Amino acid sequence: MSDEENVIQLKSDNGREVLQVPISRFLYVESANNYVEVFFLNDSGNLQKELLRAGLSRLESEVSYPFIVRCHRSFMINLHQVAKVTGNAQGYRLHIKETGLSVPVGRTNSDAIMDKLKNLPH
Repeated sequence: MSDEENVIQLKSDNGREVLQVPISRFLYVESANNYVEVFFLNDSGNLQKELLRAGLSRLESEVSYPFIVRCHRSFMINLHQVAKVTGNAQGYRLHIKETGLSVPVGRTNSDAIMDKLKNLPH
């Protein structure tokens, strides 16, 4: 099964809202108080953002894809969408393909994230 056929399902805390995004278009999630902002590419290939009332920790525990990881206390990212990494161990940033966006990597996560990126199948 290809990434195009796989879908990530993100549910709101109350279970009433479900956002489904094809894995190949899922970019990252950013925590915003009691909400998360989900960033992905829509059918036209344009950047889209959806707000979901959910906690990042709960979403992280429900995601079963090993390449979708928590990289910072406020961010969870699809490693397949990382174009390049800048910075150093004091503060890496993951730059997302074709968007001009980047997300921080927390210092406690940096070694694990860098190892996962190196071992990611292409």
